[in-house]
Amino acid sequence: MWQARWIWAKDGRKGHAYNETVVARKAFTLRSRVHAVIHITADAYYRLSVNGNWVCDGPAKYWPQHTRYDEVDISPYLKRGTNEVRIIARHYGAGDFRHIPQRPGLLAQIEMVSSKGRRIIGTDRSWQVAVAKAWVSNTPELSIQQEPQEYYDARIENRLLWHAAEEICAAEEGPWQDLQPRDRRRSDGAARRDRCGGIRQ
Repeated sequence: MWQARWIWAKDGRKGHAYNETVVARKAFTLRSRVHAVIHITADAYYRLSVNGNWVCDGPAKYWPQHTRYDEVDISPYLKRGTNEVRIIARHYGAGDFRHIPQRPGLLAQIEMVSSKGRRIIGTDRSWQVAVAKAWVSNTPELSIQQEPQEYYDARIENRLLWHAAEEICAAEEGPWQDLQPRDRRRSDGAARRDRCGGIRQ
């Protein structure tokens, strides 16, 4: 199933980086309408946009031994012509009650189906990635239970130096094990807002 590879910024800090944020982007052309689903996860947080439209935040909560990814229908955001998927990925580099620090990593695979067949676009070295220094990295943790504080310097938000992504490893290799989709079941049956948008039962 997986053709995508885990990626990060080439000029990012390796290993157990602390509170580092990158932006990844991929442009592609469509000649017709398609049905498209993206499978996406990150260590430890991502924000997905398509053609400038915010789609969702994630990923689902997981332990690294049982990595979870989100499956999101992005068909409504695509158009004929040039499209761009952009992902902000943040690596906390510090443990909280939901994450164990591993190393920075982003994984995404877009699967598109049209009358002309199937097409897959996965994260690899063809993606462009930049370290997003507007998200200040040198901040304290909110608490032992939470991630580092988020400080954003909007004065430098457009100072992005784009490079080809660094490939870390194949999707099912590295410290992220047992890749499985998010469990959509709800035990209480009550409607609640899903982190990937919409009200789900």
